[in-house]
Amino acid sequence: MTRAQRIVLSLRAERDLAGIFRLSIERWGEHQARKYAEQIDRRLAVLTKVSSAGRARPELGEGVRSIPIGAHIIFFKIVNDEALVLSVRHAKRRTPTPEDID
Repeated sequence: MTRAQRIVLSLRAERDLAGIFRLSIERWGEHQARKYAEQIDRRLAVLTKVSSAGRARPELGEGVRSIPIGAHIIFFKIVNDEALVLSVRHAKRRTPTPEDID
């Protein structure tokens, strides 16, 4: 598997992360929301260091993998030299379908 050189967020992933940040501010305040956002950023950085990071999720599509972070799960795949983040979902939500993360 090719090691990713950079992280790319899909539009869905951008919306997911914005929603997580917004909800975190509402529930726990801005300071805690920023700390959680930093944790997510550090977890995303792992994708550029470990090509086999996360768990293979073939039921969601070819090359799709997932990696947990706090109360969420990051769904991604390595495309050429990029880690394409498809979606970031709360771990308690139902298991996504390929359409949920595409």
